[in-house]
Amino acid sequence: MRVVLNVIWLVLVLVGTSVAAARGRLDLLSAEVFASADRAIQYTLEMVGAMCLWLGILRIAEKGGLLEVLARVVSRLLGPLFPTIPGGDPVLGTMAMNLSANILGVGSAATPFGLAAMRRLQELNPRPLEASPAMCTFLALNSSVLLLVPSALLAVRSACGSAQPAVVVPVIALVTGTSWVSCILLDAFIRWRGRER
Repeated sequence: MRVVLNVIWLVLVLVGTSVAAARGRLDLLSAEVFASADRAIQYTLEMVGAMCLWLGILRIAEKGGLLEVLARVVSRLLGPLFPTIPGGDPVLGTMAMNLSANILGVGSAATPFGLAAMRRLQELNPRPLEASPAMCTFLALNSSVLLLVPSALLAVRSACGSAQPAVVVPVIALVTGTSWVSCILLDAFIRWRGRER
């Protein structure tokens, strides 16, 4: 995949440079390249400040116990979604912490919990060479997770000068919530079809 992306980028650069050379506008191309590099650095520095602010707020929420409260609520909902996992297995708590961190937009905090959950799910997997249904469900839940605090997007909107960077939060919560519920229903339907066959 990385090779394909590199080829696409190389083709775009070569085509752009060739067109600029053919039209005699290499000076304009060169000026725009350096201006874009300056804007990229400027946006990056502004994003770092906004990201530090959001991550700091979320860190305070995590230390204050908000993440654990949310994890307890989520863990009660996970049991029916993972019928092959024994009741009381600690992996349910680990998955709840991972999903709760993702819901709050703390992706960096979610990663260790996700890796630990996947290791435990592999231990419970009766067919180690294949992904178990529980692993597939967990991956699907992670990919379509409800997002209440899109900290990275808020940082980008702030860096780009948005007057109301948080105005999109309700829409994002609605869209990601819909995708999450749809994923859960689709996963249940696929499991039901699998049992019927």
